[in-house]
Amino acid sequence: MSPGPNLDFTSSLYLGLRHPSRALAGFPALTAGAPAAVTPPPGAARLASALARLIGCEGATLGSSTLHIFIDLLALLARRGMAIVMAGEVYPIARWGAERAQALGAPVIALPEGHPWQVDSAVRRLARRGRRAAVVSDGLAVLRGTPAPLAAYLRIVRRHGGLLVVDDTQALGVLGRGGGGSLLWQGLGGPEILVVDSLAKGFGVPLAVLAGSAYMVRTFEAGSETRVHCSPPDAASVAAGIRALAINRDRGDRLRRVLFGNVARFRAGLRRIGLAADGGILPVQTLRARAPLDVAALHGRLAQQGIKTLVLQPEPGAGPRLAFVLTALHRPEDIDRTVSALKGSLPRHGRATQDVRLAQARTPRRLANMRGSCAHCRNRSARRKGVRNLMREASSDSIDYVGEIPPDVTRALLFYARMLWQVRGPLLYRFVNLARSLVMHRRLPPL
Repeated sequence: MSPGPNLDFTSSLYLGLRHPSRALAGFPALTAGAPAAVTPPPGAARLASALARLIGCEGATLGSSTLHIFIDLLALLARRGMAIVMAGEVYPIARWGAERAQALGAPVIALPEGHPWQVDSAVRRLARRGRRAAVVSDGLAVLRGTPAPLAAYLRIVRRHGGLLVVDDTQALGVLGRGGGGSLLWQGLGGPEILVVDSLAKGFGVPLAVLAGSAYMVRTFEAGSETRVHCSPPDAASVAAGIRALAINRDRGDRLRRVLFGNVARFRAGLRRIGLAADGGILPVQTLRARAPLDVAALHGRLAQQGIKTLVLQPEPGAGPRLAFVLTALHRPEDIDRTVSALKGSLPRHGRATQDVRLAQARTPRRLANMRGSCAHCRNRSARRKGVRNLMREASSDSIDYVGEIPPDVTRALLFYARMLWQVRGPLLYRFVNLARSLVMHRRLPPL
């Protein structure tokens, strides 16, 4: 059976936006033959202004790719005497920009775990040596499906006069009001933030944007070398970007609902057949199993059934992972067929353990029961309301604390919660409130 277009789980066109040439507004030529510093492409200023409003920043400027922007931006910060702090598993393109900054003499500190207390310690050490720091982070840990603690990073750089540079490509078009990304999703803003985005994933346009304060955008444009020595974004890409934002205004919210519905359906299907996946609510879902999998063989068996998947290697030394990239183009029957194919292709010993299934499939329900263990919240509707309130809190005030709790502490809290689960009374209710208080007020010491 040959793979159909809707059974392709390798495309990162999350909203399913495509821009055929006949759908684009007319343009006189692909390029004017001059760099952006001399002759900006037609429509570039209009598109940059619209992207700045969408992302939630004062100004923005376009680039041919995020590689062009990061190479210029981090080199510019290095020439201004700033150090670079890489917080978390930053995407390779940003790391390449940091390597150029290091070649120009800037100190570069890599913190793969990215805990805020580690970042704070590094920034303090740099401040004592008279160095301001630019903290570089991804907006989302895409394979884990968790947000970066951007609010905590922002507080750190504000205390020491630094900058926060966010690679938010995975969130643009997917999260936040109108698909604006992580800043709107986490309620952040300020002149200390610079956002680098590619429009290729959320909006289907091979174009990049740097957004931030008007002063920093002007400074970047004045000091950018790629704007002088490289070709600017072509006119077709700019026209496609303008079209993508128009579609996003008209039906972007509906496309995002379809996308998240597909993710939820896929994860629910995995739970029904005893599997689990990392990725949370994000479109990239990586299969997780109890026993080591022959990922190459599973990838091949699915391909024989017309299902294209990705084989990823998240980090050096780690085993390969099978990934499914879901989009708004996938239909419910496509997802159901994929789940059935997985059920028939995967050995039973490779399925997730009961503990993994409970941790992934029932944790929200258990939290709801914890919240609803008092006498006033014992009916089903009240427990569902507890889940909604908890998720609303996690997406607003407390979102920046998610990454501040070391994994060992999180595991300890879950262990004691399981021990106390049988009590189902005031003791458990008080324990949950105490745990949440410790998280919210950051009283847990780092391990």
